[in-house]
Amino acid sequence: MILSIPQGIDNHAFRTLGYGHMPENDRADIAPLEEALDAAERDARALVADLTETLGGWRVAPNSWSIAECLDHLVVANRVYLRAMEPVAQRAFASGRHRRGPAQPGVIGAWFVRTLEPPVKARSKNKAPQSIRPRRAPSLGD
Repeated sequence: MILSIPQGIDNHAFRTLGYGHMPENDRADIAPLEEALDAAERDARALVADLTETLGGWRVAPNSWSIAECLDHLVVANRVYLRAMEPVAQRAFASGRHRRGPAQPGVIGAWFVRTLEPPVKARSKNKAPQSIRPRRAPSLGD
């Protein structure tokens, strides 16, 4: 899957830790997020549906990323962030702590989100950290 919960992370367990045991009316802020993530996955699949592997792997310049590498970067980044959040969510769930409302980013988190929102400004373009760089020449089918 292109943008789904990465392999090695139990999708059901992850979703349960996030909001599965919450009363239905308490997850009003989660439903739109889940819908947006599902829509992003559908959009990504539609984007590459008619691409050949050759076109998906083509680079405009030697140091640029191909379409397949851009999508792989999103998967790798999601995997890194989800793996970091999973033990924290498990500890909170095990200790009986529950969310009190929608998650709100702090100052650094809000800045991080703003820098990633399209259109990316040239001054904010940075190299991705090594931990979230795409694999070399991934397949569009991965």
